[in-house]
Amino acid sequence: PLKDVDRTIFQPFLPLIKHHLTKTLSSIHELLKSQVSINLVPEITRLLEVCVQILTDIESLLVYLVSLEQVSVADTFNVPKNIAEIVYHIFIHCQKSQEDYKEAFKVVRSELMCLFHKCHNVQLNLFILLNEKLKFKCTLEDEVQLLLDVIDILSSMGEVVADLDAKSLVEHWKGYVQLTLTYAVYLRSRLYVDRPINYLAININQQLSNIIFTSSDKKVALRSLKITTLELKVLIKLCENYKGYLVDCHRELLNCLISLAMPASQEVAPGVAAQILAGAAPLLTTLIPDPLFLKIYFEYADKLHLCSLDTQVGYCKLNNILLKKLIHLYPKDEEVKELWLK
Repeated sequence: PLKDVDRTIFQPFLPLIKHHLTKTLSSIHELLKSQVSINLVPEITRLLEVCVQILTDIESLLVYLVSLEQVSVADTFNVPKNIAEIVYHIFIHCQKSQEDYKEAFKVVRSELMCLFHKCHNVQLNLFILLNEKLKFKCTLEDEVQLLLDVIDILSSMGEVVADLDAKSLVEHWKGYVQLTLTYAVYLRSRLYVDRPINYLAININQQLSNIIFTSSDKKVALRSLKITTLELKVLIKLCENYKGYLVDCHRELLNCLISLAMPASQEVAPGVAAQILAGAAPLLTTLIPDPLFLKIYFEYADKLHLCSLDTQVGYCKLNNILLKKLIHLYPKDEEVKELWLK
């Protein structure tokens, strides 16, 4: 029975596999620190191939579990967290590879790409298992805690994947959002959703500042704006489904909204830029009833004279959007209107 497999195989051996993989990555780092690391390429290549083989075996395990007609969290309790941590460690290694490998990077580039693609496949199958096969029983504390632990790892993973590959980034956040929304009603009071929200808001803000307003490369700008559009959709979904439980992310959300409202360069994908600006409206709709957002909003106004002209213009445009929403969306909601207009 699968439950016996979890107790006799998954529980003792998955942590050992994770430890072996971590030790192998550490061995690679030790070799890379050597003054003659370029001469150690055969050994580095061998160790990378060991990592790929481990990931291949993990992928096979996930494919098998997904293929089963019925599989429960109890039957695979030790699988999600251990595999999520393995994927996270590999992605970190890939993220830092150009910096860490230095002159050896070009020589082992194909092996590193193979490692990344195999890890990406494991990531995809893990999301299939989490979102399509497993049903967490949120009346059981151990399953809720497992889910929280896995989501926390996935949140950290999203920050790493952003530096790797656009396709992986898109698929990661889609899987992450699906999982957090499925169990939102049970997790709202316990999941620290401020962290991914802050990360996404800061990342959107930086991309808009660095690309929309300064870049002359339309192709790069268009690609980055499409990624930003996805991140904005994720941000809106998280804010909508966890409203009332946001604690420490309102300042970054306001910075993001102001950047969205800033006047963008018309030379850089104006159609996509307009689409990004349109994304400010639903995000603002979600935040308007939040007293914490109101507090941050007016604190910002007190220091607006210290900001750049673009920021001042963005804040004023955002103010116009907000007033229109108060008039059209909350004509009968006296509590919300009073909150803002008093």
